[in-house]
Amino acid sequence: MRTTLLASSLILILSACSLPSPQEPGTAVNRRAAAGWGEGSMRLGGAASFFNEDNASAGTDVDTLAFQAEYGFLLREQFEILGQVSYRNRDFGAGVETTDLGLLGGLRYYGVTPTEAAPIALYAEGRAGVVQLDTGPTDDTDLAIGLGGGLVWWPWGFDDNMAWDVSLDWLQSDALEQIGLFVGMSFWW
Repeated sequence: MRTTLLASSLILILSACSLPSPQEPGTAVNRRAAAGWGEGSMRLGGAASFFNEDNASAGTDVDTLAFQAEYGFLLREQFEILGQVSYRNRDFGAGVETTDLGLLGGLRYYGVTPTEAAPIALYAEGRAGVVQLDTGPTDDTDLAIGLGGGLVWWPWGFDDNMAWDVSLDWLQSDALEQIGLFVGMSFWW
């Protein structure tokens, strides 16, 4: 399942990057990429990830659902300060499940910023904060760190304030290690 999700996400990203830019007179120009990007811009975004771990030899079948919500503020053209709330639920079947809730802050660096010709941004980010783990009989609160990277894309013809966001994120604490591919949207103003 993970391979299928990764392959389909890669196809989505590659097809999005290969779309030709509109050249005809009267065609809408993505103003966010052309002029609206810069110091003071803000975004609110959300992303989700779902996968199924099926290990027949161990007799396990685990369904995982994860969500992220983020707020970002561009300090400079390439640097954004961000806050993130994350949630993950793992269902092991037979009424056994775990839940993680995280509150993190960090910095995002845009190595590629959007232009009128290429309305995409590529980024890497680092986060730190706390994660509360509910494993049934025990509840723990741990310090956590996270790293991530991704692509923000403003499709031609869409609202200039709306963008797709695809990211690969890693989160680590004493009792938790999570890596996931997230697909979501962000709203810019």
